[in-house]
Amino acid sequence: MNATPRGLVGRVYAQGPDAAAILTDIQTSVEDWKKKQGSRVDELESAIDENARALAAFKIGGVGSGDDDTPAARRQAVANLGVFGRTGRPDALTEGFEVRAAMRSDSNPDGGYLVPEELSKEIIRHQRDDSAMRRLARVITTSSASFKQPVSQGGLASGWVGETEARPETAGVSLRMLEIFAGEVYAMPVVTQNLLDDSAYNLGEFLTTEITDAFNEQEGGAFIHGDGINKPRGFLTYDAAPAADATRDADKLQYVPTGVAASLSDETHNGADTLIDLVFSLKAKYRSNGAWLMNSASAAKIAKLKDAEDRYLWQPALSKGLPPMLLGYPVEFDEDMPDIEANAMPVAFGDFQRGYMITDRSGVRILRDPLTAKPYVKFYATKRVGGAVIDHHAVKLLKVASS
Repeated sequence: MNATPRGLVGRVYAQGPDAAAILTDIQTSVEDWKKKQGSRVDELESAIDENARALAAFKIGGVGSGDDDTPAARRQAVANLGVFGRTGRPDALTEGFEVRAAMRSDSNPDGGYLVPEELSKEIIRHQRDDSAMRRLARVITTSSASFKQPVSQGGLASGWVGETEARPETAGVSLRMLEIFAGEVYAMPVVTQNLLDDSAYNLGEFLTTEITDAFNEQEGGAFIHGDGINKPRGFLTYDAAPAADATRDADKLQYVPTGVAASLSDETHNGADTLIDLVFSLKAKYRSNGAWLMNSASAAKIAKLKDAEDRYLWQPALSKGLPPMLLGYPVEFDEDMPDIEANAMPVAFGDFQRGYMITDRSGVRILRDPLTAKPYVKFYATKRVGGAVIDHHAVKLLKVASS
């Protein structure tokens, strides 16, 4: 049907005396169509409203829903921690939340009380805000003491075949089983009885911040230089070699030397060129998600480097909350990275999401101890964390060395 205005007008003129009747029919048809569509729209809007109400009830049905992660739930969890800190009542931790089966193990005070999932998430959220490695790396939650995953050390089995041809296994495939063990990290903030008696003091926020800071201090160092014994293994503890991916052992990282024994540059070596070499030592599939990691002292020196046209490589952050850029890639700061000195590896560049994995075993435990350090009350919080390199091609290192 020709529904254009010109088609309608042409049809009216062609009918002569019956044009008025035709116009009436058209208007009637249009009104009928509008009523039908209006009814359908009303039905759709009603269904959308009903689903929205159901979703809202599921997500924020008081803060008692089973897996609530709303701001209200997080505030409730932190407030509950404050009540527990003042009273020592374990049931205060779960007030306003559904008591899930996983929380029934909290009946043993010798091991501490398992805090609600909402409080665990709040602590992890604070950790991510303050930890460069937690922002960069792949972070997963597990329910066991270790995480296992097969990792390819060569090319995956692949090839071309016809529709009905057999799929032969290609050569060169080598798999190893990656196992990341979770070590236990603890924090033990101490509070005076006077502060506990001060109802205006936000005890829950204080404990959350203190626990988060202590966890981050221990984890941050471990993710970079931990030995893997009862703690994560840091990526700087892996063997490294200057050889490219195709010729380097599969379990070694690659480093790019500065060409200078104890600094980035000298009369014959431009540190800017070395950083460019570091970027392009990474394969293109990793560069698309590339990021730098260094400490502030190293950043201060690198920020002064210029290219051949006397332009700074370093680009300050465009606005608050955004990272500075180096050669077009974001820079993250971690003070656990080494300084620029002989044989150090002060700078890392790569796709940390694909290169390093952090495993959080679900659950944070907390034990209130009002007896062993009177007049202070100690809060002993623990969680289990692991970490390891999962792709040795995804992260590259800068080494301060002549070769």
